[in-house]
Amino acid sequence: ANYAKELEKVFLRTTEEIWTGNKVVDLILRQKKYLAEERNIEFFIETIFLPQWPFKDSELCSLFGNLLDNSIEACEKIKKGKRWIKVQVEKQNRLLFLDISNSIEEKILVRGGKLITNKKDKANHGYGLKGIERIVNKYEGEMSYQVKGNLFKIIITFFLK
Repeated sequence: ANYAKELEKVFLRTTEEIWTGNKVVDLILRQKKYLAEERNIEFFIETIFLPQWPFKDSELCSLFGNLLDNSIEACEKIKKGKRWIKVQVEKQNRLLFLDISNSIEEKILVRGGKLITNKKDKANHGYGLKGIERIVNKYEGEMSYQVKGNLFKIIITFFLK
């Protein structure tokens, strides 16, 4: 019920911004942009018009929701310095690129291409990433991470059939 109230607030406060032309993706981008800006995080969106995605709506929600929640959470930890998130969606021939980067303050550990959580309650964390990985694997995509200074980037590539 709380989630529905938040969504309602987003609808009432934002104009119908269209980035991809896909209702689900645009709704999530609108909601996360609103949440980020409420927390003093700049939110940039660069995307192509892509009304049809090869995923179910629930998978789109999981993919974008988890990725952007992680980015917002990382930015909230920043005490000094800029807080920002950038979402990029590109398509080159039959390759779909999903590139989400954000500013970070604390070092993110990457071991063997996997992210290592720095949360105290390790047993109950990482589910968001597992959900993302499940979708990436289901659609034979590839996921990689980059950490450069105070920038964290996750790049997901899918081959469109």
